[in-house]
Amino acid sequence: MVRNYICKREKYNKEDTENAIKAVRVVAWAIKKLLVSLKYKKKAARRNTALSANQEQELEECLLVISRWGFGLTRDETIHVVADFAASLNVNPFKAQPSKDWLRGFLKRRPRLTTEQGSLNS
Repeated sequence: MVRNYICKREKYNKEDTENAIKAVRVVAWAIKKLLVSLKYKKKAARRNTALSANQEQELEECLLVISRWGFGLTRDETIHVVADFAASLNVNPFKAQPSKDWLRGFLKRRPRLTTEQGSLNS
């Protein structure tokens, strides 16, 4: 670095800094007030799910019954079961079968369900 370095930014005094902080607080308060007046909900908007809530509930119950019978399903097996389930209802929102992203969202919405990492052969 050069010995005689000259700083390119201005030096701010304490009064300017305090005025800037006050201005930011006023603007932030105005935005909060506006959002409250518009009845803004903090919850993010979601897309519609591929299956209805009742269909997802029925699917969840089926998957829980399968696991109670002792057949733990991997992710791929779960995707195939969901594809068969959608085909049996004559509802096919998926191109061929659900994607792994859909499965991740489904498992997030249904926390009682889990999938095995791999199946053990005994």
